[in-house]
Amino acid sequence: MGIYQSKMIMKGSLLDVESPIPVLRDLEEHRTLEVYNMPDELADSIGHYCGYRVLPYKMQNHYTRSKNDISLKTIILENNHIKATFLPEYGGRLYSLFNKDLNRELLSVNPVFQPANLGLRNAWFSGGIEWNMAHFGHSYLTCDLVHFGMCLNEDGEEVLRLYEYERTKKLYYQVDFYLPDDADYLVTYTKIFNINKEASPLYYWSNTAVSELNNARVFSSTEDVIYIKPYCNEKGEMINTFSYGQVPYLEGIEGDVSYPRNFDRSNEHFYQTKEDTVYPWEAVGYDDGFVFFECSTHVLRYRKMFCWGKHNGGTKWQDYLSEPDKDKYVEIQAGIFPSQLHSQPLDAESSVGFMQIFGGNQVKNPSNLYQDLDQSSHYVSRVIFDKLSSNTLKVLENKMIVQSDHELLEILHHGKGWGSLESIRLEVEGEEFNIKSMRFEQESLTEEQDFFLNILHNDDKKAYNLNNTPLSYMVDLNWEKYLVNSSMNGFGNKEMISLHLALMYSENNQNDKAIDIMISEVEESYSSLYFMTLAALYKKLQMNEQAYEYYKLAYDKLSLMSVAYYKEDFLHDYLNFLFEEAKYEEAWEVFESIDFKLTEELQIEGAKIAYELKKYGYVTTCFDMELERIREGNNTLVELWFKMKALELNTTDLKYVRNNFTPPGNIDFRML
Repeated sequence: MGIYQSKMIMKGSLLDVESPIPVLRDLEEHRTLEVYNMPDELADSIGHYCGYRVLPYKMQNHYTRSKNDISLKTIILENNHIKATFLPEYGGRLYSLFNKDLNRELLSVNPVFQPANLGLRNAWFSGGIEWNMAHFGHSYLTCDLVHFGMCLNEDGEEVLRLYEYERTKKLYYQVDFYLPDDADYLVTYTKIFNINKEASPLYYWSNTAVSELNNARVFSSTEDVIYIKPYCNEKGEMINTFSYGQVPYLEGIEGDVSYPRNFDRSNEHFYQTKEDTVYPWEAVGYDDGFVFFECSTHVLRYRKMFCWGKHNGGTKWQDYLSEPDKDKYVEIQAGIFPSQLHSQPLDAESSVGFMQIFGGNQVKNPSNLYQDLDQSSHYVSRVIFDKLSSNTLKVLENKMIVQSDHELLEILHHGKGWGSLESIRLEVEGEEFNIKSMRFEQESLTEEQDFFLNILHNDDKKAYNLNNTPLSYMVDLNWEKYLVNSSMNGFGNKEMISLHLALMYSENNQNDKAIDIMISEVEESYSSLYFMTLAALYKKLQMNEQAYEYYKLAYDKLSLMSVAYYKEDFLHDYLNFLFEEAKYEEAWEVFESIDFKLTEELQIEGAKIAYELKKYGYVTTCFDMELERIREGNNTLVELWFKMKALELNTTDLKYVRNNFTPPGNIDFRML
C-alpha cells in the first residue's frame, strides 16, 4: 500500500533517438479557422496561440511497429480500494486505475506500447489519462521523462507528485495524486506556475480514455457545445468547420451524439459549462450500470468528448494504436478554456490551480442511464455528488491546496535536466528558484545540458563540431546574452553559436535577425545542418529561391554528417521542398543517389516524385508498404493509388474512381 516503484513487462516498440533537425514554428502565432453559427466572443478568439511549434524540443519520429518484450518503469499509488499505475518515462501517464471493490479497470488500458504519429513531436500512444500542458495538442512530454516525488499532507499521509519545467512556454507545473484511506476515487491537484516577468499563453487539458463499448453514453452538465461540423472534399479529406449547437442532436451529424458509437466519423465536441457550475463534471455510463466520472473545481471548467467513430477508418486507427479486436475507447477531457483552440495568457509571476477527481460508481438501475439525455444527465449528476458531497469536495480542495505547497521528502524519478539547468541559470543571475514544492537535482543533468552549462560558466575548454555532435536546442531569450558573450570570447566555434542564436530569434518572431546572424558566418560554415537551417528560415519566409540555394549547399555537405538520423530526416525535408518547387528531375536524381535503407517517409516522397515523372513502376511498389508512422490525414499513397487506377481505366474522372474503387487496406488510413 502507499507509494512504491515497480516495472511492467509488455509487448511494445520503444522510441529510438530523437531527430537532430530543428523544426521551425509557424510564421503566424495564431491559426485562422472556419467557424459557423458560433457566438462572437468564442469565434473571435478561436485559434489564438495555436500556431504549430516544436522547438526547443526535437521530433520523436524514429520507431517501428516491430514489437518485442519491453520493460516500463511504473510508480504505484495504492490503498485498499484503488490501485493507480503511472509511467514516469512517458509523461507521467496514468496507465491504469483499478477499482478493487468492483474488480474493474476504470480506464481504457492499452495492452501494448505502440507509438504512432499523432503528437506534437510525432510519437504518441493511446490509453489511460494524459496530462496535457503547454500547447495545442498532446503534451510535448507525452513520450518523455518527467519528475516524480513524494510529500506528506497535513495529516501525514503520502501524496505522489508529478512535476516538470515546460520549455516552450517557460512554465512549471505539478500534479499531486492522493488516495484518502477510505476512498474509491483518485484525487488530483494541478498547479501551473509562471515565475517569469511576462505573461505566457496557457493551455491545459486532461485526456482520459475509457471504453466506448457496452452501449457507452457520455454525460455532462450542459447541452451547449462547440463541435466539428464535418464535410469531406472530393479527395476524401475531412474538412473541419467549428460550429455551435445543443446536444444530443447536432446539425450535420446523424443520431444522438451522447452515444460515441453513433458517430460515422471521428468527431469531438466541447461542453460549454455554465459559469455558475461550482463543480464541472463529465461521465460515461454503460449498460451494466457502471458509471465512470471525473469532476473538478471551477477553474477547470470545460469538457470535451472525442471518438474515432464506428466507420472503417476509425476502427482501423484504433486497431493501429493497439491490437485488432481490443477495447475501443472514447476520450473525455477537461480544460481551462472553451475549447482546445482557445487560449489566454497566464499573468506574470502568478499561478493557477485546480482539483480533479476520477472514479466510478455502480448504479442499481441501468435504465436510468438511457432516458431522455437531460433526465439521465441529472441522474448521473446525483450519482456523482451523492458520493462526493459539496462538503466533502470543499474539505478535499482545502487539503489539496495546503499540501500543494509542501516540499518533497523523496525524489522517486528524474525527468530531464532542463529544470535543473534553469535553477542554475537563476542562481548565476543572483535570483532564487522560489517554487518550494519542486526540486530539480543536479543528478538529472545529462549531456543534453552540457553545452549550455559551459556557456553559462564561460567555459571555453570544450569545442563542438556540428558534423558529429547531437545538439539540444534553446529558444529562451534569457540565454541570448550567454551565447553572444561566448561568441565574442571565441567559445567553441562561431557556427555553433550562430545556429543557436538564429533558432532563438526565429522562435521569438525575429526571423530577419535570425537570417542576418547566420549569413554573417556563412563563409566560415562547414556543416549541412547550418545550411539546412538557413534554408528552412528562408522557406518559412516564402523566400524559396534563397532557400533552394542553401538546401543545395546543405546537400553538398551531407556526406560529412555522422549524427544519427540526420541524413534520413534532411533528405525527407529536401525532397519535399524540391517536389513543392516542381523540380522533379533534380529530386529524382537525389532520391536515386540514396545509398542507405529508405525510411517510410523517403519512400513516400519518392513515390510522389516518380508519379510526376511517369516512373509508374516505382509508384506501384509503394502500394505494398506497411506504414509505421503515417500521420492522421496523410492520404498521399491513397491519392496516388487512385491516380494510377484512373490511368489504368483511361479516365480523368478521379471522383468516379474514388467512389467506385477501394485502395489496398495497408495504405488506406482515410477517416471515411
